[in-house]
Amino acid sequence: MAKTFVSSLNAADGSESIVPGASPVPVDPFLPNSANLFPKLVERINDAAWELWQFDGLSSDGETAVTISFYRDTRGLQDGGFHAELNALWPDGSKWGEKLYFTESVITAEGEAAHNGSLRGVWQSQSQSQSQSHSQSPGEGGSTRSKTNSVSFDIAADLATARVTFSVPDRVEGTLELRALSRAPLGSRLAATEEAAKLGPSVYYLFPLGPAAVAADLVFSLADETEDEAAAAATSLETNGAVNGDHKKDKKKTLILRPEDGARGGFVRGWSALAWPQIMTDAYYVCGTAGPYMLQVIRIESSAADGRKPHVVARLYRDGELVCAANQLGERHAQSQTENGGHGHNRDEDVVVVDKLLDGGEEGWLAGAFRDRNTGYAIEFIQGTKREGHQQQQQRKRWRFQARHRRPWWSDYTSDKGTGKSGFLETILGGSDEEASFKGSAGAGQLQLP
Repeated sequence: MAKTFVSSLNAADGSESIVPGASPVPVDPFLPNSANLFPKLVERINDAAWELWQFDGLSSDGETAVTISFYRDTRGLQDGGFHAELNALWPDGSKWGEKLYFTESVITAEGEAAHNGSLRGVWQSQSQSQSQSHSQSPGEGGSTRSKTNSVSFDIAADLATARVTFSVPDRVEGTLELRALSRAPLGSRLAATEEAAKLGPSVYYLFPLGPAAVAADLVFSLADETEDEAAAAATSLETNGAVNGDHKKDKKKTLILRPEDGARGGFVRGWSALAWPQIMTDAYYVCGTAGPYMLQVIRIESSAADGRKPHVVARLYRDGELVCAANQLGERHAQSQTENGGHGHNRDEDVVVVDKLLDGGEEGWLAGAFRDRNTGYAIEFIQGTKREGHQQQQQRKRWRFQARHRRPWWSDYTSDKGTGKSGFLETILGGSDEEASFKGSAGAGQLQLP
C-alpha cells in the first residue's frame, strides 16, 4: 500500500525550518539506482545548503526557450522566501526573466518509500487584496480577500512524465510538460553508485529523465512601465513575498512549445550541503539536441581553496539510447593519455572532454558580457571499453561537438571583479567520427565567481 511522505519548509519569520548561519542540519544520504527526487534536507535548511529541481524546454529551431528552476535555499529570504527562477525567450528577441518568491515549499511523495514514488512539489504564498463595493467611497474599508500564488511540479513514479504548473496571476500562468523519450531501461538513467552522481566531493547532479519531448502553453504578463515604475513594482513584488498584482500590467505574451514540432528538453536534480562559493568558481551547463543526439552536461571548476579542480556530469543519447555516461574529465591536449586511461582515468569508464572556445569563427559567435570571453565549448564524449565489451587494444568510440553561443538570453554580475553569469541559446554542431556532422540547438548557462 502506498505511503505518503511530506517535507514542508516555511520561510516565515520565526519558522523552525530555517537554521541561522552554517549550523549543521541533517542531510539524507544519496540512494543508488534512484532519482533521489525527494528532498535531502527534509525538515530544515541552513544558510549554506541548497536543493534544485530544474526543467528545460526548447523549440526544434532553437528560437523559443523556457527554463524553470525550483530552489530550496535561504538566498531569497530577505525578498520573501524560497524562489523559483523562470526565464523565457521568443523568436522576436523578447525576454522574460524573474525570480518568484514564495513563503512555503511543500514536497509530497506517494509510494512504498519517499524516493521511489510519485512526487509533487509546491512553492506557494498567500496574498491579501482589498475589494470595494460600488456603494463605498474611496478610502472606505472593503472586504479582504486571500489568494494563493503558486508554481508546482509533478513527476511520475516511473520517471516517464513531468508537469510544471504556473498559477501566478499578473505574472505567469500555464503548464510545461516533459515526456521521457529514452528507450534505455530506466535503471540506465539512474546513478548506480554515489560516485556516478557526484559533481565534486560535496555536490550531486542527476539527469534522471534523459531526453524529453516538451509541451508548453504559458502566458506571461509584460510590464508597460517606466524604469522607475518597474523598480517600484519589483520592490513591491519582493517585499510581499510572492506576487503583488496591483501595479500596471497590460501586455500578455504566449509561449508555445509542441512535441510534434520537435520541442525537446531535460530535467536536472541537484543538491549540496555547501554553498556555491564553497563548491565552485566556474560552471557551464548545456542541454540540447543535434540530429539523433541529445546531450546534457554540467562542468565546474572547484573553489580556489580546493585548487580549482574540474568536475563533470555528462550524458549523451543517440536515438534514445544512452551511449556515454561520463563523470570523468579528460584533456583535449593529452589525447594519448586519455586514450590510455591517463590522469587517473580507468580506460573502461566513459570520459568527456570540455574545453572553452575563444575564437569567433566564421559565424561570428557571441561572447559573454563579463570577464570570461569564451564563444562556446568543445565537448568530446569518449566511450569506455566496458560499455560494449571492447578489447583493450580496440579504438574507443568518440563523439565530438561544438556548442557555440548564438543568442544572448540572460546576464548579471556575480561580483565587482568582472565576473558574471550568462545564458545563451547555442548552436550544436557535431557527431561521431564515422558520420557526417549534425546541427542542432541547446539552452545553456555559464557562471564565474571571483
